[in-house]
Amino acid sequence: MDFDNQEQTPTELRDVRPTSFSHIIGQENAKQALQIAVDASFHTGNRLEELLVLGPPGLGKTALIQVVAEELAVPFMEVLAQGITNAAELNSMLLSASDGVLFLDEIALLSPQLQHALLIVLDKRRIFLSGGKSVQSIPVAPFTLVGATTDPDKLISPLVDRFRQVIHLDFYSLDELSKIVQQRRHALRWEYEPELFAEIAQRARQTPRIALRLLG
Repeated sequence: MDFDNQEQTPTELRDVRPTSFSHIIGQENAKQALQIAVDASFHTGNRLEELLVLGPPGLGKTALIQVVAEELAVPFMEVLAQGITNAAELNSMLLSASDGVLFLDEIALLSPQLQHALLIVLDKRRIFLSGGKSVQSIPVAPFTLVGATTDPDKLISPLVDRFRQVIHLDFYSLDELSKIVQQRRHALRWEYEPELFAEIAQRARQTPRIALRLLG
């Protein structure tokens, strides 16, 4: 849901999401770094390089990377790493992520073996399948991998090194949380007493996900 487009009023919180960096409240350092990366991709004509997003849960990693895809005007694909348990599932995901942004949430939950396999695909842009005495090579369409995790220590070092930029997300201030709640209420056209925004911000433990859960 574009915050600037009020032609169709959303009815639920999940229907409202930012579609540009200007709609995102807080995370100024992350937004600036991502905007520079997006602008550089446009100016050079090169694909956006791999990114790693770090931070506690509930800070808006998915929403931020959805905006990156919106700004690049490319498809966005989100996959939860804990759902990938073998090479076949990994290969299927990589073959589906063509010409867009692949957001692999909690990437550190991939097994070390699958992290190594992912690294090979990123480096070679091909999937190698062994069958008997032969090895089949399948090309992978260009895509940008964005990994997100709350526990980077579980990532293998070569994979961490493959990410060209690391984005750190910070906890939110009370003022930022209050503005986020007001922004969503405005988009949904819900009626609330103004003092409720500060009350929600106080209870949200510096985390937008909790604030929006309290709002709903």
